[in-house]
Amino acid sequence: MGLNKFSNFPTQPTQVCVVFKLPEHLGTYPHPLAYIEWFTALQCQDPISSLYVVSHSTQNHCSNVSVISIEHIIWPCHLQA
Repeated sequence: MGLNKFSNFPTQPTQVCVVFKLPEHLGTYPHPLAYIEWFTALQCQDPISSLYVVSHSTQNHCSNVSVISIEHIIWPCHLQA
């Protein structure tokens, strides 16, 4: 899995929890930000559906989350439980 051409983040599924702008007293940022939850990388496919099998990514038994610029979001995908 390589880096995508738009950012330094690996291309892997995330769930966007909220999109927001910083308040003016915290300075200016040119784009809205997204609070995201990471999922595991696309490695294993289900043999019947051919869909990728992913799960929530964790660090030290806690959800792996980040705040990123919405410019780093490449395309939407459907996550099914």
